[in-house]
Amino acid sequence: MQIPMIHKGYYLLCRTITDAYISPKLMGISTLIEDINDEIEELTLQNFHFDINKTSIFKKGALLIIKEPYLQYESEDKKNVIIRVDSPSDVVFVDETEHDSLRNANALCWYKKLSISFEEAKNIANDLFKKCDYEKALIYYNRALELEPNSAVIYLNRALVLIGLGRYYEAYEEAKKAESNGGDEEKTLFRLGKAAYGMRNWKLSLEHFSKLLTFYPKNAAAIKELDKIKTRLNEAQFGKYDLRKLYDEAYKNNIGYFDVADYVGPVEVADIPNKGKGLVVTRDVPRGTLLLVSKAFNLTYDQDRNNSHLIPYNMLTKEMDTGVEAVNILETVQALKRNPQRTRELYDLYAGDCNRDEEIPEGVVDVGRIENICTFNAFMPGNMFENTSMGIFAAGLWVLPSYINHSCLGNASRVFYGDIMMVYAVNDLKTGDEIMWNYVDLNCPYKKRVERLQRYRFTCNCQLCELDRTDPHYEEREELLQKIPQLKTKIAENPKKTLPNVISLVNQVKQTFKHRNKLQVRLLQVTGLLAGVYQMTDHLEKSLQVQEETLKILDEDGIKYQYYSPFLLMQMGKCYEIMCNFDMARICVINAFERIKIRTGIDYDLFKRIYPDVCNIID
Repeated sequence: MQIPMIHKGYYLLCRTITDAYISPKLMGISTLIEDINDEIEELTLQNFHFDINKTSIFKKGALLIIKEPYLQYESEDKKNVIIRVDSPSDVVFVDETEHDSLRNANALCWYKKLSISFEEAKNIANDLFKKCDYEKALIYYNRALELEPNSAVIYLNRALVLIGLGRYYEAYEEAKKAESNGGDEEKTLFRLGKAAYGMRNWKLSLEHFSKLLTFYPKNAAAIKELDKIKTRLNEAQFGKYDLRKLYDEAYKNNIGYFDVADYVGPVEVADIPNKGKGLVVTRDVPRGTLLLVSKAFNLTYDQDRNNSHLIPYNMLTKEMDTGVEAVNILETVQALKRNPQRTRELYDLYAGDCNRDEEIPEGVVDVGRIENICTFNAFMPGNMFENTSMGIFAAGLWVLPSYINHSCLGNASRVFYGDIMMVYAVNDLKTGDEIMWNYVDLNCPYKKRVERLQRYRFTCNCQLCELDRTDPHYEEREELLQKIPQLKTKIAENPKKTLPNVISLVNQVKQTFKHRNKLQVRLLQVTGLLAGVYQMTDHLEKSLQVQEETLKILDEDGIKYQYYSPFLLMQMGKCYEIMCNFDMARICVINAFERIKIRTGIDYDLFKRIYPDVCNIID
């Protein structure tokens, strides 16, 4: 082998001669290996587990085939060399009892004849399965199959193990082999149905469970599965979801993952001039229409992240990712490793300099491309039901929503229930209109928006950005707004004494908008502050006047339904209630509900459940 070199078109058969250990320096799992000539090298594996503390899969004596091994220097001083593997699909485990595999690799010196019977191998595997040690169980089922290659029982058991491992496409193929070898019909149909369900192929799953219940109508588990499938089909076809249940489980019970189907409404992926791919509507839709529902390909929560060794440096952006962003990349790699048949749907997403149309062989997990895809397309979900910039600390990848391009003045909203994203139109859209939303909070200063959007390698040319870009008073305004943090400190100490200073700042910021009467978004920073101080000092009428002024800013096209106006209206309703103006209070709350309904699709019963205090005003 040559150094440094990726040995294209070659493979390395090797055996581990130590248990694997964590390599903090290289941020991976390392072990020592030898080839059949007794030459020893250090092997480092990246991206094999999102938790690199899990090294048990690489015990001493494991046989590996490494595709196109990459020999490199460990560090700049070039003292040591290592073989580095970045992609899990580049490593194939070989059992020491697999005679044909070792013979083909000219490594029969490592072959060990099976010393146990078929029944012994099967029983060991069964015991391991009961202990949920699926990886080891699979090894012994494979050994049993070597002794009886046509055993339908083993094919069925392997299907069950693979379902437990989340490797649904392989599980389906194993169940088909059991079927062709005369396996138990009831078990075979059940496992075919379960594997198809895991593949999210609802119609195929329905076919298997319907057939099962035709012949075995008393199978209670199959009846339960059939009910689930019918629910998934209803969701997928009509976009019908139990939003109250989703809300309670996601926001009350902190459930992060849901068993629901994707829904693709009146949308399709299209080529967008000067943008690449995008999502457009296929018919006229009114605002409030559910456009799509997407289950995350992968979602990582911070509380589930147990990898203290991970250094989240993004090689693409040359910046430190958050821990969840880094682990999301690793878990996405793992998800593809389990079901490599899904690589195409991911590889079609924007990946920076990677060619979108490049043909990548099925089953190849391209880690570099996945890192790019996650960098450009991952979402950090937020709570759309609260007036807060604080999100749920998580990062995930949703495939179809990733095609939606940016505009600060978007025409769509997204709402999250755990790993489920729902997308609604917040404007009336015509056939062929592009669906867009903002990647960056439109209340960010213009220069910050530009800086953040550089991560995605484009410049926004929406109306707000054009106005900000050409505004001669932009710098003056931003300098004035720098006073807000200091004012907030003074307000907390003595709101009454600080009130004149806040009024003065509001008037100064207004002056910077004297020649601009559109999209005065940055004015919200100070009007909201002033309304709050008026309320703190018992000037409710003046507070309401300022809130009405703020609402006019938020009522402009492009921000009416996607911004904070529902929460402002609820606050106004509470003020009117305190002043005993119940008619105006009701109007504000009803208006708030209508706007939240358009953004999130909730009905009034769920609105009352989420905001009981304000709903008392109108009930």
